[in-house]
Order: sequence, then C-alpha cells, then structure tokens
Amino acid sequence: MRSRLLWISLIAAACGTETVGLPDGQVTTQSDARSADARSADAPLGPDAAGGTPDAAPGAPDARADAGPITGNELTQCTGRAFPAHPPGDWRHPIASPIVAAFEPYHAADDALVSVTTGGTAAVMVGAKFQYSTIFKDLEDETIRVYLDDCSGWQLLGTATTDGDGRISYTFPALGAGIYDVRYEVVGDATTTPAQLWILPRGTHLTVYDIDGTLTTSDFEIIKDLFFEILTGDYVPEAYPKAPEMTWAHRDMKRVGVYITGRPYWLRSMTRDWLAGLSFAPGPVFLTRTTGEALPTEGGVGDFKKGLITGFGNAGFLLDNAQGNATTDIYAYLGSGIPPASAYIIGDHGGESGTVAVVDTWAEHVTRIEYAGPVDQPFDW
Repeated sequence: MRSRLLWISLIAAACGTETVGLPDGQVTTQSDARSADARSADAPLGPDAAGGTPDAAPGAPDARADAGPITGNELTQCTGRAFPAHPPGDWRHPIASPIVAAFEPYHAADDALVSVTTGGTAAVMVGAKFQYSTIFKDLEDETIRVYLDDCSGWQLLGTATTDGDGRISYTFPALGAGIYDVRYEVVGDATTTPAQLWILPRGTHLTVYDIDGTLTTSDFEIIKDLFFEILTGDYVPEAYPKAPEMTWAHRDMKRVGVYITGRPYWLRSMTRDWLAGLSFAPGPVFLTRTTGEALPTEGGVGDFKKGLITGFGNAGFLLDNAQGNATTDIYAYLGSGIPPASAYIIGDHGGESGTVAVVDTWAEHVTRIEYAGPVDQPFDW
C-alpha cells in the first residue's frame, strides 16, 4: 500500500504546484492496464479459437472506430476485435501464485510507437508487468501468453515467464506499418492486459496531448478520479469543452495523436477507459513507470516527456504541435524542439515562453486545426 500512497502524494503535490503532465516509452513505449474484467470462461484455447467479431471502440463518434484489414495506401489497422475468453490453466507455483492472484489484477503492458521505412518492417521488443491487489504484489515466475491480432484474427505468438519483479519482455516478429492490438494473458487465471503496437512510416506527422489539466478541466481531476474510483468506481473526470473534438480535428487532418502522461502505470486502464468513454481519438498512451518520472519537476516528469518526444523526432517522426497546461509541458515541448508557436497551453501558463494561450475551451483551437488543412502523411487513414 505504501507504494500506492507515495504515487498519490506525488500526484497531489503535482496538482498543488500546477505541474502535472503525462509520459512513457522507447520509441516503443508503455501502456498499463488493470484488467479484472478479463477473467475468462469457457472458450477453447489457442490461435485456432482466436477469431471474434471486430468491435467498435466504445463511444467512437460517427462510427469512426478502427477496423481492419485495409489495403492500398491506407494504414493497416488490426484493432477492435473481441478477444476470446480462455479457461484458466495451470500455475507453475500452484500454492503461492493462486494466493497472489486471489486479489484484483493491476497488470501493466507497454504500448509501442516505432518508425519504419516506407514498405519496410520492424521487430518490436515490448515489456509488461503483472501484479495484484492495491499493494501491487508481483506475480513471479509464472507463464504469460502473448497474442497479436494480425488482421486475420488473434494469433498466439508464444509465451514468456515473469521475473522476480513480475515483468516480461517480448520481441514481436517483424511487422509492416500498421496498428496492432496485443493481449498478454496469465496462464494460471486467464486475466489479461491489452496494449497496441503503432508501427508507422518515417515522416509520419504527430501531435502530442497532455491529459490532466489539458484534456481534463483540472490537475485535481486525477485525484478525484483516483479516490472516487477506489470508493465507488463510477466517477468520470470532467473534460474541457471541445477537448474530444480537438483530438478528432487533428485525426481528420491526418495527424496521429500521442497521449503522454505523468500518471503512474497502474492508472492506464482508468486512463484508457476515460479516453474511450468520452470519445477521444485513438492513439498510443504513455504513462510513467517510476516514482522519479512522476515527480512534478523539470527533472522528473519534464525530462520524462522531453526524452520521449525527442526520441520520436530522432526516429523520424514529425512533431507538428503539442497541447499542454503545465510549466513542465512547456519545458518538455520546447526542449524537444517543438516551436513555441506550435505549443498550445491551456490555463494559467498559456502564453509563457512564447507559447499560444488557450482560454477555458479548445473550441477556437479546433477551428485553427481545421483551417490549416490536412498534412501530407505517408499513408491514408
């Protein structure tokens, strides 16, 4: 419990100093998930049973949920397919591990954002962590199945064994440009955690979003979300007016939106659910993995974000602009090479260091994005 309270105190301190942001990554990067809903039932196991019907993303506006496969110059999107339920299997440690797994899972998997040359492929190494209960007890020395949707259905690629920290790393086979859903499944209890691989051509245009105080109306929304979720599970953080529409405006202008947050990894599921529930445009989500990365300072969350965004640029992606609210956002955006005139800051720090001030709503920014017109991406979507 101590580790969770430390995270909460750091988030509270961040809110008090008006400097909460949001990050994670290699140019591959991270996404965590809390997937208690994935305790499976009675479907047969293995890739032969990994079909399913593509599901629309929850609440996606105008039926624009991702679907695949796509041919021609359109980006392949192997996303949205229902993951089949599997029966629990055998534990490697049949006494200790079931005790650990008797509590709610807080598994965490890494999203990836990787560049490839046009027409090329990339092998991607990504990590995941498996743990249970609010004290985050690691699941040690247990088998994890790794599944990938390759647009023909869910494929069981292989397995990995958790280490003493509950972590695995897995190298996916070379894949062409596209977006791919991933599931990691604990063999012993069939709980799962999702992730996505975003493999995009060099020269892809990106835009960056902070979340707390940028898409939500206040840095304090994460505090209310966290405590209300623990107590009741039904609190929905308030979004700024036109925040979802702003992300779709970028999407309609062909940009890929990247969500980078200083929230701890174990809030990824809550974060993903909130983004989907309010119909924000899809994109890779990156959260912090260490206490140091979450500190509300330039050397903490600021450097975390700056390093991640700099890595995207070094990988050949084009950082068109970014949206934030905090001084650490300004530090990260400008420090990673985004021009001040392309950094849109909502709230009290808008306009600092030459950034563009946004007041109370993203509505004017939506108009600005649409007026500028679509970018020239190396793919269609």
